[in-house]
Amino acid sequence: MTRNSKFIHILLLQILFLWLPVHSNDKTFVLAGYLPEYRSYINVNETSIHLTDLMLFSVTPEAVMSSDGCCLSSDHYDLIRKARSYKMEENNEVLRLLVTIGGAGRSNGFANIVGGNVQLQGKFVNELIKLCPSRDICVVEEEPLSQDSIPFYYTVHKDTESIGSPQKISEHERLDGIDLDFEGIQSIDEWKTYLELIIFVASRLNRHGLMVTVALHPGQFLPPKVCDVVDRVHVMTYDMIDGSKGRQGHHAELPAVQGALKSFIDRGCPSSKLVLGIPAYARNGQNPGLVKTYSEIIDDYFKDGHTMTNEFRKIGFVNGYYFDSPAMVASKVKYAKSIGLGGVFMWEVGQDKSSPDYSGGILLQAAANSILNTDSISGEL
Repeated sequence: MTRNSKFIHILLLQILFLWLPVHSNDKTFVLAGYLPEYRSYINVNETSIHLTDLMLFSVTPEAVMSSDGCCLSSDHYDLIRKARSYKMEENNEVLRLLVTIGGAGRSNGFANIVGGNVQLQGKFVNELIKLCPSRDICVVEEEPLSQDSIPFYYTVHKDTESIGSPQKISEHERLDGIDLDFEGIQSIDEWKTYLELIIFVASRLNRHGLMVTVALHPGQFLPPKVCDVVDRVHVMTYDMIDGSKGRQGHHAELPAVQGALKSFIDRGCPSSKLVLGIPAYARNGQNPGLVKTYSEIIDDYFKDGHTMTNEFRKIGFVNGYYFDSPAMVASKVKYAKSIGLGGVFMWEVGQDKSSPDYSGGILLQAAANSILNTDSISGEL
């Protein structure tokens, strides 16, 4: 190769590099968002562009075991599958899909499972394994299949044109795992048996290529042997103000968040498995029981005659309510990266404020920009 040809070759590579889409400079850093079924009206496709993981919230433990319970339908699974396809088409990036089991107000069924015998817990795990692929793997055959001939982990796709040629098995829409969230644990014994269940669930699901994440409040520390078997620990670093004790202020201040995560790390949970929780809602500083979504807060802010300015991204207090500003979200992302955390998650994406210029949500896009080290925020609401 001559000197001129080498120069041309390098120049072409540089031009090609400039035109390549750049989405993230850290493919391992998680940006997860919880999507409750009652927020399915939002533009999930645009939200998914900024996420690495979409957490569908939620299925009660009793619904896993039988037809009783709530709260997801086939429409909700279809919604997140479409979001995954959209992200792939737009960014050529995979969106991981997980479903939460339990959650606040939806965890009562856990007590029977953690207190049950090995057979009951085994059935619970088997149903979790079924839950993931049974919702997602699509089979298209030249000859129609009867329902009796289809294994539990297959469903016949109703729109063959969207899949492609007959006899093609589409696995790109599989759910990637389970998120366990047992709220309201009543005793130390129940906590210990829950830890044993986590180990059992993770060991079984990992064999099937499925992830297991666990959502915990600050102070609910996992022993190292449990941290070792789960893929991630979602630390709910918010609601850290108890109004009954006279404490006032922001329920998710950065120093409190830092202290909570340090406690997890000091007790032996690797920082790389911890995911920092970011709230997309506000609590009243004097009465934490009063709650507004970030979207409601911003609507109130602009109704008062304010306009979008550079100072907007720093505002974290409006009309008595404290919340994470875009600047605070960016600071939390930077902190998470600086100490080697696995990522951040948002509770929940439907509370964020979206608009034509912020179709994915102001706070979510602030987090995504911080991951990319571009913290600017501008545009119209």
